[in-house]
Amino acid sequence: MRARVLHNFFDLEAKVNRKIGDEFEAAAERIAAINAAGHGQLVEALEEKKKAPKKAKKVEVE
Repeated sequence: MRARVLHNFFDLEAKVNRKIGDEFEAAAERIAAINAAGHGQLVEALEEKKKAPKKAKKVEVE
C-alpha cells in the first residue's frame, strides 16, 4: 500500500527523514502505527490504482 507524508517526521523503522509530499510503500498496520505515535496524522493511505488489462493488438494474417 502506498502512503503520502502529511507532516515531516523521522521514520525510526526505515531510519529515514520523511518530508511532506513524499510517497512510500508501507503495510496498513505500519501506517496505523505511524499515525498512532501521538503526533497526529503524519501519513495518509493512498488508493491503489487498478490498471485496466491491456487489449490485445489485432494482427492481420495474409
